[in-house]
Amino acid sequence: MKHIKLIILIFILLITTSCYNYVEVNELAIIEGLSIDYYDNKYQLTTEIIDIKSENENGYLINTSSNNISEAFENIKNLSSKDISLSHLEIIILSKEILLNHINEISDYFIKDNNITTNFYLTYANNPKEILNNKNNNYKINSKYIVDYLDKQKNNKYKFDYIITSIKNNKNYSIPYLYLENNIIKIDKDDFIYEK
Repeated sequence: MKHIKLIILIFILLITTSCYNYVEVNELAIIEGLSIDYYDNKYQLTTEIIDIKSENENGYLINTSSNNISEAFENIKNLSSKDISLSHLEIIILSKEILLNHINEISDYFIKDNNITTNFYLTYANNPKEILNNKNNNYKINSKYIVDYLDKQKNNKYKFDYIITSIKNNKNYSIPYLYLENNIIKIDKDDFIYEK
C-alpha cells in the first residue's frame, strides 16, 4: 500500500508541477533601451524594443505618455500587444527635468518591481527621445551603441544603483550626457549633474 501511495504522489507531482507563468520569447516585447521625459504634465516614454524575429538584430520604437510611470508602461504593453520585459534593460536616457524633479518617482518604480534588474546605465540628454529616434546606418539599435561605449569604460558609477544611492545619500555623482552631432550619438561621460 505504501508503494501505491508513493507512486500516486509522484504521479500527481509530475503532472501538477509546471511553469504556470511561462511566456514564450516571441510573446515578449524585450526592452533594450528607454527614454523618459516629462512635459505637459505627463511622463513621455520611448522604448527601444528588440525585434527577435529579425535575423539582423533590429529594433523598433514605441512612444507613449501618461500621468504616471506605471500607466505609461501599461500603455506600451497595450501598444505592442505583447507582455513587456524589462529584464534585459541596459540603458535609460533621462531628461534634465526628470533628473531634477522626478527622479524619486522613477527610481521607486524600478526598485519596487522585482522583475527588473537595476544593473543598467543611466544617462541624460536634452531631448532623450531624439537619441533613440536617431536613424544612423552605422548602428541599428541605438541603445546597444551607447551601452557598448559605456561598457568599455568599465565604470559602475554610471549604473542605476550607484547613481540612485548617491542621490538618496545627497552625494556627488556624475552621469553621461548624450547628444547628436551630424546624426551621430556623442557621449560626454564626465558631465556632472550634481555636486554637493
